[in-house]
Formats: sequence, structure tokens, C-alpha cells
Amino acid sequence: MPVEHVTDEVKSVRLSVCNSCENLERDQMRCNICGCFLEVKAGCLVNFNPKKVRKELTHCPMGKWNDLDTANHYRLLDKLKPLQND
Repeated sequence: MPVEHVTDEVKSVRLSVCNSCENLERDQMRCNICGCFLEVKAGCLVNFNPKKVRKELTHCPMGKWNDLDTANHYRLLDKLKPLQND
């Protein structure tokens, strides 16, 4: 199955958010929450979450990509408390 990508603009905005995040492991450009390599994840519509061992609609696990509803969907699947808007 081919990988579907987002626009370069969407990827750039996502990476910009990640670059200012306290959960970024900068030397590997890896998210400490989900474990994903962000150069790959930020450009995809669907990604594989290595910590949950499942395919997911690509989102920031903290809802920082203006995707709080999607983040909370997966949090509920994992029986975690939903995130609130800041």
C-alpha cells in the first residue's frame, strides 16, 4: 500500500511545532512521547506508532498540531485522560 503524504506546507508547520516542543529528542528528531521519527511522521497522513504497535491517523500525541480531537481519540483507546485545550 502506498504511503499518502501531506503537503510540504503542512509538514513544515508540524516540524516547526515539534522544534519548539519540550518532548523533542533533538539529536534524533524523535518524539519522546510516541517514539516516532518526526521527519517521517510529520509528512504522512497515516503513520505507525512504535510504542503502541499500531497504525494511526498521523497526529501529535499532545494535540499540538491543531489535532486535539484526534489525539484524544487515541488517548481514549488507550484509557488515558483526554487532553484539554490550553
